[in-house]
Amino acid sequence: EQSKTCTVSGLGREILSFKETVPERSGQYQLVAELLAEGAEPVRSWREFKVTASHE
Repeated sequence: EQSKTCTVSGLGREILSFKETVPERSGQYQLVAELLAEGAEPVRSWREFKVTASHE
C-alpha cells in the first residue's frame, strides 16, 4: 500500500505517480486508487488488468 497527500480544487485535476511492482505470476489482478477527504465518502477508481508471464 502506498499513499500521498494532495489537494484537488473543485472541478480540478491532480496527477500523482506511484511505482508499482507487477506480479510475476500470470493472472487477473486489480489496482485500486482511493481519494479520501474529511467528511466525504471515499472516491475509488478500480482497474483490472491481466498479467501474462513471459516464461510460461
